[in-house]
Amino acid sequence: MNYYYLLFFLFHSIALYAQSSGNAYGSKYNADSPITQASFENDSTLVFTVKILQNQQPDAQVAIFSVYQVAESIEACDNFLKIRIEKFKNELQKMGILSDSVWVDMISQKPIFDYDISRKLFSKTATEVPKGFEARRNIHILYKNRQSLEAIISAAAKCEIYDFVKEDVFVNQSDKIWDSLRQMAVELVQKKQATFQKLIGNPAIKYQIPSEDFQMVYPQTRYRRYNANTSTHLPYKVSQVNEIQKSETLYYEQVSYNFFDKVVNPVVLIPPIQFLYELRLKVVYYPIKP
Repeated sequence: MNYYYLLFFLFHSIALYAQSSGNAYGSKYNADSPITQASFENDSTLVFTVKILQNQQPDAQVAIFSVYQVAESIEACDNFLKIRIEKFKNELQKMGILSDSVWVDMISQKPIFDYDISRKLFSKTATEVPKGFEARRNIHILYKNRQSLEAIISAAAKCEIYDFVKEDVFVNQSDKIWDSLRQMAVELVQKKQATFQKLIGNPAIKYQIPSEDFQMVYPQTRYRRYNANTSTHLPYKVSQVNEIQKSETLYYEQVSYNFFDKVVNPVVLIPPIQFLYELRLKVVYYPIKP
């Protein structure tokens, strides 16, 4: 009878978090998979699972911009790029971002070819000829204040640099975060084990086997496509439909809290790095005599 009560308790002990719905919830996206809180492998083996999530703001960011230049000679390409990049560096220094926090990455430098068309009485001939040169550079910018990105993008635009490639985020001393999550998980799994053992009559433990999984989820991997536009159904047939271009955007979708035993820093305003930790404890009991 205790086993039936325990199974009922397992299926009804998962806390759920509700939230208001918006237009984005009409879009299709992959739901986060649930985990089993505890389960029987057989009559004498019970596996306990604890899962913890921590939202952590990054300690530093690196923004990458791409800059492109075309000119008649490679020297002109290089000079034009240097002018734009140096101007950008000066704008960044006004914001407190010094030159040792800026890295210019050489991407490509190559000639451009075009075709010279020669016409004769009964034919045309296309001959490939050099037209100029193109050069590409990436500019890496290290900064600590996450709210500086908008000002950095504005400064880049002043220097005719418009291609914002991406932003990478970093956390210092992630090992301390994992240690903290591991300790929290151990305390939770011990508490859960003590509760369930009472339900099954406190049988003697033969041995225990712990295992763990952990994952860092970066914010750039959690953006989902979103389109709130809808089209009206035509009530009759037409020979041609001319549709206008509909805009599509992205929104940040954090890892769902529904299947976690504990969430550290649950309120998210700025997309964080999410630390996911899971501890599993396999407990083998001595057979219970009837």
